[in-house]
Amino acid sequence: MDKKRLWLGAAALVLLGYVSIALGISFIYMTSAAGSSGRDSKRKSALHSARIALIYVCFALRAMRWQVFQKNLGKAEFWSIYRMTLAGFAAVFVLGRAGEPVRPLLLSRKAKIPVADTFGITCWSDCSILRAVR
Repeated sequence: MDKKRLWLGAAALVLLGYVSIALGISFIYMTSAAGSSGRDSKRKSALHSARIALIYVCFALRAMRWQVFQKNLGKAEFWSIYRMTLAGFAAVFVLGRAGEPVRPLLLSRKAKIPVADTFGITCWSDCSILRAVR
């Protein structure tokens, strides 16, 4: 049962990634097709709303990845991880680079796992992002 849930989660993560890439490409196409005229204000506002929604989808992907990495350390609920991820990135926005450790500290406190483990997950998560970009 556990392997089945892991495969379903991985499939959902991949599917969500493909959908977000497709949405991003379609938004780029729609933006370039709209031109620079002021007549398309409703279309532009819909595009801005969709872009903001896409940002939150990307945060959800990060929370899902964190949930996969944390599964061996303790119980990981998606919505608590998602809220702490948003709060951590808000701290980065407000404090700059000094806010980077806030997200792992919040996640550690919420999930009641050691701080060193959450910083290890953060390093592993950043390495996985670098591997995906390469």
